[in-house]
Order: sequence, then structure tokens, then C-alpha cells
Amino acid sequence: MIYPLAALSLQLPLFVGHLAGFLLLYYVLRKFFFEPIAAHLETRNREFADAAQELEAQKKDLEAKTRECAERVAKAERAAYAKTQELARAALARRTEIVSEAHEKMVDEVANARRSILAERDATLRALGPHIVELALDVTAHLADPGLDRAALRPTAERLVQETAGAAP
Repeated sequence: MIYPLAALSLQLPLFVGHLAGFLLLYYVLRKFFFEPIAAHLETRNREFADAAQELEAQKKDLEAKTRECAERVAKAERAAYAKTQELARAALARRTEIVSEAHEKMVDEVANARRSILAERDATLRALGPHIVELALDVTAHLADPGLDRAALRPTAERLVQETAGAAP
């Protein structure tokens, strides 16, 4: 029968020495290399996790502030629109008031002008009335008969001038 260790030509004292050296090297590496690296990696992982949580919190805070700003902007736009509408209504009311006042003033001015025109016309007719009567009598005498009695026709001519003046607009 063949021994497996003999087939490998394994020498036990050399194998044990190598195994002891390997275990000692493993212990030293684990104690002074693997554990510090593992601790450092764990610290880094924790820092990354904390940073990710902080970023997520900042993202949520930013989203909340963005929503708040959007709400404020929308509220300001609504207030500006309402103020604009209010000012437009006030301007329209003021415009209507101004137009109404102007219309009333225009009606008063037209009425005053008509009264003034009528008064001036009446004054002119009173001033020109005797001249018109004389002119009418002269025309009548010239066209009809130069020997007509002017004194008899004067009341008729005055009445015709007054009727004509009264019928004028």
C-alpha cells in the first residue's frame, strides 16, 4: 500500500514548520493588516451611509423648500392678479365716472350755449326789430304802392316780425 504523504514526498517536520510560519504570518497579517483595513473599510462604509442619509435629508429639505417657494410664487401671482383686477375695476369705475361727469358738463354747456344763443337772438331781434319793420314797410311800399299808409301797416308788420321771430328755432 502506498501512503499518500509518501507519494507527495512530504516531510513532516518541514511541513509543520511551514504550517507554523504560515499561521504566524496569517496571525500577524490579520492583527496588523486585515483588521485595520477592515476597520477602515467599515468606517468608510459608515461615513458613506451617513453622507447618503444626509444627502437624502438635504434632498427632502430642498424639495420641501422648492414646494414652499412654488406655493409662495403662486400665492404672489394670485395676489398680483387680484390686485390687477381690482385696479382694472377701479380704473373702469373712475373712467365711467369721468365720462359721466364730462357728459353732464357737456349737457350743461350745451344748455347754457342754447340759452345764450336764444338770449342773443332775442336781443338781436329786439334791436333789429324796428329796422326790420321799416325795411318791410319800405319793400311793401316799393313793390305795392308808394302812397300806402305806413302808420296803418306798421302794427301788421310788427306782428309779422314777432311771429317770424317766435317761430325761429
